[in-house]
Order: sequence, then structure tokens, then C-alpha cells
Amino acid sequence: MRLAGPALGAVALAAATAMASGLPFIIVRGETKEYGTANRLEGPFEEGELVCLVEDVVTTGGALVEAVSALREEG
Repeated sequence: MRLAGPALGAVALAAATAMASGLPFIIVRGETKEYGTANRLEGPFEEGELVCLVEDVVTTGGALVEAVSALREEG
């Protein structure tokens, strides 16, 4: 199992939860950047791994749905 936090607000919560639980976590970017690693998901993960998405605030849920889609696209 792995935790995931959408950038940028939930990254601190996912990191703190990871530290408290001992579970690893990944960051889900809102979009792929043209620089750096150019990855939408930052951090190691394995295809088929169970992921718990940690979010800081949910208003319309649009960003959360996009983060779930990004995770599913990567397996």
C-alpha cells in the first residue's frame, strides 16, 4: 500500500501521514511539466499497487477526480 497526495496542498498531509504510518507516498502533479523529471507522478510505485489518496480540501472534487485518473492511467 502507498499513499498519494495531489500537489500542492495535500503533499504535506500525505508526507506527515507517511511518516506516522511508515507507508511510502507519491505526489500527483496537476499536469506534466516540460522540465525536471516530466512525470505526472513523483516517487517510486509499482503497477497494481493499492493507493490511498490523501486530499487537503475537497470543494467540487474535480482535482481529486483528476488525481485518481492520473493514478489509474499509471496502473
